[in-house]
Amino acid sequence: MSRVHRHHDADRRWHDLDGWADHTRREEAPCEEQREENSPTTQSKGEGVMTTSKTEHPRVVSHSEWLAARQELLTQEKALTRQRDALSARVGRAATLAEASGPAGVALLDDITPESVQTYQPYWAVRAHLLQRLGRRTEALDAFDRAISLTEDSAIRQFLLRRRGQRAYAHGSCYA
Repeated sequence: MSRVHRHHDADRRWHDLDGWADHTRREEAPCEEQREENSPTTQSKGEGVMTTSKTEHPRVVSHSEWLAARQELLTQEKALTRQRDALSARVGRAATLAEASGPAGVALLDDITPESVQTYQPYWAVRAHLLQRLGRRTEALDAFDRAISLTEDSAIRQFLLRRRGQRAYAHGSCYA
């Protein structure tokens, strides 16, 4: 029996999907036919086998609808980019402030909402570094662990692992 992939249109007429006439199809191996006979999505139809698909296809839209959806996605992307850039600037400002005045940098990091930095690796790396410099070892280790878990680059991961293994400065703080 030849395998025929068909679909029907609105008036229930069957059509070959690939355009080949039934008589030009080759016989398939018996194991293939057996597998298809046991498939819940395969039905026999006359001389051939019809395979139905449960895959949902995206809705076809007009060109103007596609352009509007694309514009909406670009607008959302721009807003997210601005948020990321603002967050990046705040983390950089905190690192710079910490170099100048120590604890004020961590305070600036503490002012950032936790929801906005859950998966932002640079925040956790800077936070870990600053807490380590302040001698707040337990908090620093937690921040290092978070930064390491969010790191995809193996070289950065190794750097953070080395930094995590270092002891806090001898006197508990380098901002004395």
